[in-house]
Amino acid sequence: MDKSDSVTAAEVIRNFGYWQEQALLKPLVVTHHRRARVMLVSTDMFDAMNSTDPGDDRGVDPIAAIEANTAEGFVVLDADLVVREMNDAALTWLGIDRASVVGQPIERLNPSPVYLSMLRRVLRTGEALTFEVASTVAPATRLSVRSFPYGEHVASIFIDITEQERLQVTADEMEALKAALTLLGMVGTARVDARGRIIETDALFMQMTGMAPGDAEGRMLEDLFAPAVRAALRQALQTVVTEGTCQSVRSAGRRSEALDLSFAPLEAGSDIPGAVVAVKRAAQQEGAQP
Repeated sequence: MDKSDSVTAAEVIRNFGYWQEQALLKPLVVTHHRRARVMLVSTDMFDAMNSTDPGDDRGVDPIAAIEANTAEGFVVLDADLVVREMNDAALTWLGIDRASVVGQPIERLNPSPVYLSMLRRVLRTGEALTFEVASTVAPATRLSVRSFPYGEHVASIFIDITEQERLQVTADEMEALKAALTLLGMVGTARVDARGRIIETDALFMQMTGMAPGDAEGRMLEDLFAPAVRAALRQALQTVVTEGTCQSVRSAGRRSEALDLSFAPLEAGSDIPGAVVAVKRAAQQEGAQP
């Protein structure tokens, strides 16, 4: 506040009626020996500052709001591992209601022994821990858990990572398959965006399409093939990204040899931002000898 917003205590005593009228317009700091001591504010402003109206976010507890609305499960337990709080995400995932679990030992939910061990370790050492456990509630489900001190209690945030781990395993398997096929000299691969712009390629793809290493990235896929089949390539990619179905096209590379291309959707949640393209020499050429 600047000097115009302050007044000495002596001035307030001498002319309280005037200064209370000023306080209706803006807060006034009352000073004593040049030090701020108290503040004069209107009743309207005081009520607004202490409002708990749902439409006024000044009365909202931000931590409670995050706990209630986060997609991760959130659980608070005391030193005896009795449940003291559980957010809606955790209750929904466990299929229980708050009244049946708050105040109850966590053992009643049949938690993983690893989870119990980690909770006790956090209580004992005061250190936060991140770990993964198999769910005892939903078979074949894995959870990522972060447990940490919460005042005198211990809290945990958990999320289901089963699908994430499945996708990672699938990605690892695909990379291994790609490496094995490349080693046999059978299939070259590339990744393109939804417009057909090349994001990355492997060496065999470059070799089959007659491109020098590093020359394909950033170019349109159709530019690497004969003009007569470019419309078919565009249509195949359009079908992949709009319908999510695999497509195949026979074309010719810069060396005029027949090539078979297949397109598979590269899915990201409910979106298909691009495709994986595999290329191999056409079947009738595979057994040919020079």
